[in-house]
Amino acid sequence: MKALFSFLAISIMVLFVACGGGSSPADTVKEFYAAVEKGDVDKAMDYYTDDIIQMLGEEKIKTSLDESKKQIEEKGGIESIEIVSEDVKEETAKVNIKTTYKNGEVTEEAIDLVKDGSSWKMGFSMGEQQ
Repeated sequence: MKALFSFLAISIMVLFVACGGGSSPADTVKEFYAAVEKGDVDKAMDYYTDDIIQMLGEEKIKTSLDESKKQIEEKGGIESIEIVSEDVKEETAKVNIKTTYKNGEVTEEAIDLVKDGSSWKMGFSMGEQQ
């Protein structure tokens, strides 16, 4: 019985950590890209704020995520994501990443995130981030 309780407690902790947005903006970005690469569109959608989903539309975002997955596949997959910088200011953050693909291609991108409850999600920082 004790072993079952320990197993359940560990399972719940793992589930809790895996389901919420990352503990940091950088974690959120990495988790988002992992979901996109796997083609887990529903999980990837969880990393967007409700405002972004309402503004752009769920179907448009899902189509974009599917296209992103195809582009990642065409590049052989993601080799690594390097966090170049992470600038957090209260409820907003900007994460600059360098993505290296398995075909050798390298891209750089800046991603805005906002605090949504206890999670970081991708959204607009409303000009607060410089």
